[in-house]
Amino acid sequence: MSMLSIVKELPKPFPFLQALNLLVDAGYNRTIAADQITINAMNSHDSQGLLRDKQTKTPSGYSMMDGMLVSAHCIPPFEEKGIFITKKDTLHGKYLILIPCNAGAMVGDYFTKNTRRSVARYFPERTTCLDFAATDSITTVTKDGKGLIVFENEMNRVKGHDLFPTFNKQKLNECNDGIKISEERLGRYQSVFSFLNVRLYDEAVQSSSLTNIIRVPIEYKQDFFLQGIPRLRSVFEQFADPVDLIAHSIKEIHNA
Repeated sequence: MSMLSIVKELPKPFPFLQALNLLVDAGYNRTIAADQITINAMNSHDSQGLLRDKQTKTPSGYSMMDGMLVSAHCIPPFEEKGIFITKKDTLHGKYLILIPCNAGAMVGDYFTKNTRRSVARYFPERTTCLDFAATDSITTVTKDGKGLIVFENEMNRVKGHDLFPTFNKQKLNECNDGIKISEERLGRYQSVFSFLNVRLYDEAVQSSSLTNIIRVPIEYKQDFFLQGIPRLRSVFEQFADPVDLIAHSIKEIHNA
């Protein structure tokens, strides 16, 4: 029986650890099994059930397993109404969310990774007025002349590359230069929401002279990324024009 078949036959709600141990005992890789359980729970609107095991639930409502955070809020809102949780080819150009790159760069699509898709689930406005972009230090190696920022309609710029954003003075200077190159395109947006839990990228963006960048504070830790998404949503609602909001609160998103 395939791993997907095993997961789909699990009773709901089910404890995360129980499901994970079942798949590991069946011979499946622990990390891959954890990803599959998470994806299935999200697709079946069972994120709350996924976190029902108290041993893996933290006070903030997030479950940690092998360094992976599963958000109790990551029920896929608006998905059935056609919300994009994959890349799109046409930019809207009014608001922009800047988040760090991820390992999806290798295949030229950050949306293949759950971090990017989890953010997208909070923003149905991606269908109307909001774009996503990534800060990616790969651009300091490829030097294609377009700068540090990789917009979601041009992720092929980093395809085939994998580079960890290590912080050092030389790399920061290179990223600062990359931000300057990207400023013309960033300046076209009414508001740019910078949500960067990577010090290299956060400091580079802060070096920009643009006044339309709104920094959303977040700790420089990978584990805090998913946990901070509701705060990002709240800041977006605060600064976006009310007429542009498809959802006017996080509660409305999760009840959709």
